[in-house]
Amino acid sequence: MGLLTAKEVFEFAIKIEENGEYFYRKVSEKFDDTNIKSLFVDLANQELEHKKVFENMEARLGNIKISESYPGEFFNYIDEYLKEVIFPESVESEIEKVDTLDRALNYAIEVELKSILYYKEIIELISEVDKKLINDIINEERKHFIRLSEAKASRK
Repeated sequence: MGLLTAKEVFEFAIKIEENGEYFYRKVSEKFDDTNIKSLFVDLANQELEHKKVFENMEARLGNIKISESYPGEFFNYIDEYLKEVIFPESVESEIEKVDTLDRALNYAIEVELKSILYYKEIIELISEVDKKLINDIINEERKHFIRLSEAKASRK
């Protein structure tokens, strides 16, 4: 059994939500359509709420015991997996690339799916009480995915 601190697990989740909120706010400024602006601002606000949930969880949790084949296996896996999602310069470069609504929607859909995968990975590491909160966030991220997919489909 290796140990990964709750702080490390939840720092990743917090960073995902911070980047999502930042992306949605910045992208909302790029479009004139009030429905699209409203969609992105609403998603940004929800990501901010998710961040608060993770910060509260982080404050309550201690060390998490995880099963690893070698020391650091899980942390290395999560670190490699999240490099694209959590680094701010990655978000900045994606925002710069957003020159069409389709690009914005495609990137947002991709990140929502990656977020869901991460939350599904960490759910087995946390207390039963907090599993409900994570499942609630996963369900909200699914709703984000659906809203974004519907916005994309309505453009065709």
